[in-house]
Amino acid sequence: MLVQKKIGNSKKNILIAVLVLCLLVIGYLIYDSFLAEMILPQSAESDSDLTEVTPLGTQNFEANFVVDFLTKAPFTNLVSAGNFSIDINQAGRANPFAVVNYAAQPVVK
Repeated sequence: MLVQKKIGNSKKNILIAVLVLCLLVIGYLIYDSFLAEMILPQSAESDSDLTEVTPLGTQNFEANFVVDFLTKAPFTNLVSAGNFSIDINQAGRANPFAVVNYAAQPVVK
């Protein structure tokens, strides 16, 4: 029958320290996110500390796009570089799924 192996004291202490550290971090995050404002309300700041920010919704933005740029001189004066013929040779095998016969390997059917 197998006997359960016990964790050594040094490993147990390290695991307890890591667990306590994780719990402290989680507790701090919960306190900072939710509880800090309820327990310690923020003090009223003076008007000199505040800066005015324009809300995003109040800005008027108009864009006039020029779409007739293709009819202007840089594009209408383009010259064709030439009409060169391209020869396409036959590539690959006639039947790509056929068995490839190698000299060192006998054909098995």
